Amino acid sequence: MNGADSQWQENERAEGSMRRQMVCLLVNYRSKREWNLEPFRPYVSHEEATAAKCNPVEDGGTETGETKGKYIQSAKWVYRDDPDTGNKVWTLSVVPTEQGRKVRSSETDAMYQELFNLHGADQQWQENETSSGSMRRQLVCLIVNYRSKAIWNLEPFRPYVSHEQATAAGCNPR
Repeated sequence: MNGADSQWQENERAEGSMRRQMVCLLVNYRSKREWNLEPFRPYVSHEEATAAKCNPVEDGGTETGETKGKYIQSAKWVYRDDPDTGNKVWTLSVVPTEQGRKVRSSETDAMYQELFNLHGADQQWQENETSSGSMRRQLVCLIVNYRSKAIWNLEPFRPYVSHEQATAAGCNPR
């Protein structure tokens, strides 16, 4: 009904945050007469939204002003040679936090959303993701199969495939 409103479209900082707030309110405050959904709120897990009484806020950040996420310690774009083809490709090199390495399956949406909030609007992601959902598929594959790997490389040019196909390809489907 209101999803197309300019207030929603222009101000929702994290895709899915409005839905998360609504579900939180449905589960925890069903009898409340009025619900306030705020597009500036971050996307968090259901547990975090509930703990914040459905009004989650961003974590502060470090003293240097550099933001450290809950799941992502750092992520940066690297233009490198693809080992399969030798062509130059963009890779998002992700270093997860300790919590990111221990992420439960119920938190993968929140982890992906954090990564997308950090870099989803970047030109490298927008112009090179050839198959919608491929970056998320690679992230989940890495969580399941390579948690302890120091750096997780996600490449937007990779195709979206099933989890089984991604695993068989070492999380680098072609």
